[in-house]
Parts: sequence; structure tokens; C-alpha cells
Amino acid sequence: MQRTYRYGKDIAGSLRDLKKLDLKQQRPTQQLSTEKDMDIRKMEQDGFDIMYQAEIKQYLERVQALEENMNRAYALIIGTYCGKAIQGRVEEHPDYETKFRDNPIELLRVISMLMHDPVWACYPYASLNDAIMRMLNLKQQDGEYLTDMSRDSNKRMMY
Repeated sequence: MQRTYRYGKDIAGSLRDLKKLDLKQQRPTQQLSTEKDMDIRKMEQDGFDIMYQAEIKQYLERVQALEENMNRAYALIIGTYCGKAIQGRVEEHPDYETKFRDNPIELLRVISMLMHDPVWACYPYASLNDAIMRMLNLKQQDGEYLTDMSRDSNKRMMY
């Protein structure tokens, strides 16, 4: 994102810190001329006004780019870096529509929470039943030696 997005440093910093960058502190301020001579003052103030207009235009472009990049980052994270299972879990979350839809920072927070709190932890009996069913359905394949089956049974039970 930092390399390919316009003002990518802003979105990268926001996602890294999990807090949207506050650009209000970087808003330009207009200078006022303090010259005593009115002709020089007017000429100097015109120069200050032109500089301020250019700086405020660039600032507003940066603010708009940050908003656009937030939406693009959300789409990139959910579409590219999340599997179908985590996408489903994110979309089934009760706060999906109100809290973190189109908000990549909240999306990263909820993904982190969902990854550390797996579904099987909520249903311990279901996970126990699933492990027993996998053990009961374990079969020796054609052309597989008994020693291969016993050595690989732990691997197959995990899947």
C-alpha cells in the first residue's frame, strides 16, 4: 500500500498503529504580512495567499486520499488476505454493518480477535466429537503399509 497508493504512507501508518492518522494537526495556516508600507504589504500578502491556497489544496487532496485509501485497504484485506472461513466469520459478526464495514482498522482488530478466539473454543464438546469422528473414520489406503499408516495417523487426524 505504501508503495502503490497515493499518499500511501498515511494509510500504512494508520494500519500499523491501528489508529486513523489525524491530519488536522498538519493543516496549513495562513500567514499575514507585517510590512508597514501598504504596496509592499499587498504584494507580500498576495504571495502568502497563493502559497496558502496551494498548501490547502494539497492538504485537502491528502485528506481525501486517506479516506479513499481506507476503503481500498478494507477491500484489499478482506478480498485478498482473508480466506473464505474468516470472511464468513467477519460478516457474521453482530457489529459488522455498524462498526467495521469499510473500516480497515476495525477489521484488523476483529480479525485479530477472531484468530485468537477460534470457533471450536466456544464449543468444546463439538470439537471433541469431531476428533472422535476423525479417529473412527481413519482408514488404511490401498497400497499403504501398516507402518506408514501408524506413523502418519497423527497427521491425518489433524485434517
